[in-house]
Amino acid sequence: MQLFWEKGFLGASLSELTHVMGINKPSMYAAFGNKEQLFVLATDYFVEQHGSEACRNLSNAEGALRDRMKVYLSAVADMQNQPTLPPGCFIAQAIGESAGGTLPASALSAIKKASEKTTSFLNDFFQREIEAGSLSDNKTADIYTRYTFTVIQGMASMARGGASREEMDDVIDLALHIFEG
Repeated sequence: MQLFWEKGFLGASLSELTHVMGINKPSMYAAFGNKEQLFVLATDYFVEQHGSEACRNLSNAEGALRDRMKVYLSAVADMQNQPTLPPGCFIAQAIGESAGGTLPASALSAIKKASEKTTSFLNDFFQREIEAGSLSDNKTADIYTRYTFTVIQGMASMARGGASREEMDDVIDLALHIFEG
């Protein structure tokens, strides 16, 4: 996962993948089928190990919407700046790579599925917030979802570009103004 995260699907060679896994190419093919299937498994692993954690943080956070969103966006920024992981976001990296039309079908499908999982979670969250009166203006849950997803993707680009966690906090603080009651 980390090699795909760092170099993308196309940039991660079979030799590098087998080296970091400590296996040879025949073993990789026997265990995973091919590079494409390994990428799909890496994507699923990322979602469960890293992407879902921020969603759990938002679900478990208490207080005003702005405070809960700060917990969520801070968890995302923490993951995107974790010293033991490549900077940015695995999914954001793959989305950028998919724009070139060079990802195999199942890899592209895995990325779309991961993005849709986040989008669906956020859309449901914001719909509940609208119904609870936490968001009082006339925007839809979809607009809040797209806004939040854009902030997350932008933070991923910042992290990949070497922005500090403090610089990302400045962006989070500005982004949170939309959630003030």
